[in-house]
Amino acid sequence: MIIRVLVSLLLVLGLGAVFITPEHVVLAEMSPAPEATVESEKQQSAGALSTHASLPTTLSPDLFSGAVRDGYVIAQTIPDVLAGLHCYCGCDRSMGHGNLLDCFVDDHAVG
Repeated sequence: MIIRVLVSLLLVLGLGAVFITPEHVVLAEMSPAPEATVESEKQQSAGALSTHASLPTTLSPDLFSGAVRDGYVIAQTIPDVLAGLHCYCGCDRSMGHGNLLDCFVDDHAVG
């Protein structure tokens, strides 16, 4: 369920082209806009790093395989986006999770 939410999120936000196969989800990176400069990319990277540093660390995707691994890769790549999303599985009440990112800090996102 969480993987489906992430795939939908990526499609809505336009963060990448998503191709779904029966076995797993594959993400394809989109090329930056031609007007993007190296300096603006450096500034964006610096801002992203400072934001990510204050967020909880997800489990390593290497602990998992298939679609679950892909979900943990996404969570590790865009934790700031997941930290801003509410999870609808009820883990906020049953496990004290505050947002979707919290599901990937432990093995809750596995299923």
